[in-house]
Amino acid sequence: MQLKQLFLIFSCTLLLFGCTKNSEQSIDEEKPQESQKTSMALDTNKQYALYDKVKVRFKEIYVGDTITPTNRNGEYTYLPAENDSSTMYDVIFYVENKSNQDIDISDYIYGLLDSKYYGYTYMETQDHRNISDDTILKSQTKSNLHLIFDIKKADIKTIETENKDILVYINNDKYTLPFKEIKPKYTKLELEKETTADVLKLTPLSSSVSKTIPPINPDENSLFYICNDENKKYAGMYIQIENTSDQVINVFDKIGVRIKQEDKGSDTWLVLLSCDNSDFVQTYEIEPHTTRTVLIFSEVKVIPGKSHYTVTLNIDGEPYQYVYHHTNFDI
Repeated sequence: MQLKQLFLIFSCTLLLFGCTKNSEQSIDEEKPQESQKTSMALDTNKQYALYDKVKVRFKEIYVGDTITPTNRNGEYTYLPAENDSSTMYDVIFYVENKSNQDIDISDYIYGLLDSKYYGYTYMETQDHRNISDDTILKSQTKSNLHLIFDIKKADIKTIETENKDILVYINNDKYTLPFKEIKPKYTKLELEKETTADVLKLTPLSSSVSKTIPPINPDENSLFYICNDENKKYAGMYIQIENTSDQVINVFDKIGVRIKQEDKGSDTWLVLLSCDNSDFVQTYEIEPHTTRTVLIFSEVKVIPGKSHYTVTLNIDGEPYQYVYHHTNFDI
């Protein structure tokens, strides 16, 4: 078999999305600083109504110096902390508007921490590649809402010691969240088992860690992905995706992908295979009521012994996860 090398060309431009809002300031008089209403713990398993046919569900709290969107395929923007002396606490919600009118989500959700930090609302664009301060949720759409607190690092220990809660107001009802990172709940993907994700059906076929990734059914004309870095390999997964809708689905736009080795992530790529799985193709479209195979892979370090790899697919802002292990013997 003739071995041809396919060079990986990937453009991931991080467009700096400046944060012009200062989250330590006086709270708008129209929004309560310390409501006397009884507060309730925010439930991750419950949907809350913002408006007629508009629902919101708490997903996670992410803590970090940058906030990124859920789809980082190609170019995307991210939101940085105000400066090196602060850290962001990002309370993330899944929001869905099934009504026939647009709605400004920021009119219904806001937050407060320690009486002086106000949470600002941002929303992911429809392709989930950008975080914007435009919080208008269009009719018949869904997205992720980010309620972001930019906290001075010097204040964090005091807030933790005093057991301060993050206060979240939904339609003026007061809810509490602990001041800590909360991991999202994932839908687990299992090998050769079908999982429904919106209009897609996902079935993981195989996973590997190797220097070379061929198509599933290679022939003499097939192209291979070859990792030239002697200190790295490719961690990858083949997954079968069925488009059950009546519309063409672009998986590059529909599915955000990320592979982590242990807890460290890196650039991750998504490639569609030909109908007979003999080669990689330069398109991302799956026709209506059609099943195709997709390769998801990333460069990872060569680590002695056993490592675990986590493949995450974000589909319309909802996370799905497949975990596998690999042991390196050739070191």
